[in-house]
Amino acid sequence: MYPFCRLLPFLMIVLTACTSCGTKEVILVPLMTLNCNTEVTDVEFLRDGKSFVVVDLNQVTLSKTEPNKPLMKSVLLSDGTDNGYAFACVDSSHRRILVAKQDKGLACFDDSILDPKPVDCVWNISNFYHPINKADAITMIDDTVLARVSTGKAEPIWQQKTRFNSIEGTHAISSKWIALAEHTEQQKPIVKLYAHEDGAVHSFVMEHKKTIRGIAFSADESKLATVDSGGNLEIHDLTTNGTEWETKVDADGAFAIAFHPNQDYVAVGCLKGIKVLSLKEKKLVASWNAHTKFIPTLAFSPDGTYLASGSVDKTTMLWQTSDFIGKLTYKSE
Repeated sequence: MYPFCRLLPFLMIVLTACTSCGTKEVILVPLMTLNCNTEVTDVEFLRDGKSFVVVDLNQVTLSKTEPNKPLMKSVLLSDGTDNGYAFACVDSSHRRILVAKQDKGLACFDDSILDPKPVDCVWNISNFYHPINKADAITMIDDTVLARVSTGKAEPIWQQKTRFNSIEGTHAISSKWIALAEHTEQQKPIVKLYAHEDGAVHSFVMEHKKTIRGIAFSADESKLATVDSGGNLEIHDLTTNGTEWETKVDADGAFAIAFHPNQDYVAVGCLKGIKVLSLKEKKLVASWNAHTKFIPTLAFSPDGTYLASGSVDKTTMLWQTSDFIGKLTYKSE
């Protein structure tokens, strides 16, 4: 075990909240700040909502949300000589944490990271790996092939050629679709939807002007949110195959997006701050400086109580959502 992350003193951060009464400043304090040795590439909550996973370039860390009982445990992913991105995901039973290391295959951990177990892999995992059941997963086999693979099988169940060439592995997974950002120098960046079962391509294609940096499905999977390096946010309605809302979030760029589970809000990771927008009111409701460098990963807890943000500045911060957009009611239906 390698305890490289530690709890730092709470930081005092200024929050600008846009309300019906105008703009006011309040002090926002993260519940905790984790400091890691390298840039943070992914954050994700476990199903209980009381534990979250932090992945940086070299290690995976599990932490509790209670600031007075953080329970932080870390395991190395590499010897520090590899600068490839790593991504975390939780399997369908929400009991295992799976981490894909770019060009390094896979590592599998139980939910306490006490017993790391390697995963035999016959494919060249180039960017991401996401389990969809106990045996199968969605992955990029190389920079141009999206595939569904199965444990112990050398050949994919299906594979689709893409124009994917972004090292960030920008994608999102729903119960039915894989949303994948595709980039070429000749065409504008797009997001395409591929069906889990057979890899069929959805007719609806989402287009951006700049490199797509974040994708997220709403809880009911009826909407897809995307952001790009130009700071543009788009909300797409998958029931009508249309774009519901487009807005400029930040002139300095947007690098991550997360849907609140009640589907009324999205959080956007920007150059140094976080912005929260209301989809009902179609406006900014909160904006604050959170990190010293850009924020490539965000995640809400399953009940919407917390927001975790990970940054290239080598820190992860845990925020309480009631501090910046008031008391939220989680809609489970």
